[in-house]
Amino acid sequence: MADIKVADLPVQNTPLLTDFAITDKAAGNATEKTTWQKIKDLFGIILPWTETQGGTNQTTYTQGDILYSSAANTLSKLAKGTKNQQLRTNAAATLPEWQADRKFIALRVLDATSNQAVANVVGGDFEMPFGGVVNNVFAYDDTAGVTGLATIDINKNAVTILSTKITIDSTEKTSRTAATPPVISVSTFNKGDIFTIDVDGIQTTPAKGLTIMLDVSLTDY
Repeated sequence: MADIKVADLPVQNTPLLTDFAITDKAAGNATEKTTWQKIKDLFGIILPWTETQGGTNQTTYTQGDILYSSAANTLSKLAKGTKNQQLRTNAAATLPEWQADRKFIALRVLDATSNQAVANVVGGDFEMPFGGVVNNVFAYDDTAGVTGLATIDINKNAVTILSTKITIDSTEKTSRTAATPPVISVSTFNKGDIFTIDVDGIQTTPAKGLTIMLDVSLTDY
């Protein structure tokens, strides 16, 4: 009997219910009667084709699906993300996942040589060019103040977004080291919203300069 190649067999996702003949192409004669199950058993075929057989082990796809290896010899599907999301590695650094586009916005509201003073709308208005969510807020000085706290507020359309305001401790230049971290009470914002900065309290020896950092995830460009 002539050699039989898998490529000569028709594609079939489920076993046929009836027998069929494998033909010797050279002689044109039926040489053996068999079934799809016998062929599958002979070649070790598992349908759908498994990963170790060069397949995906997937039977359906949705537009935008991404194939990735979720474990050794295992392929999985990641559904497409939403508008403007970006692909990243998860916190465990093992699998891909989607996240909103994340940016850091630096607002220089007081130049490096100017003393901080209690005032509203320091540095003017800032119009948001996109919509999104505020994840974290920080402030830092160019020269640290001494004795007491500097207290800074962030407003969206003239209303605070903080239930606990930003503070910078004595002799510190950044709010990252503050004893009391800020708490965001209003996190979402829209394209065109106006952000302003207030200095609500200063140290006995005022700090110099002031920059506000906003850690935001974008949802609307």
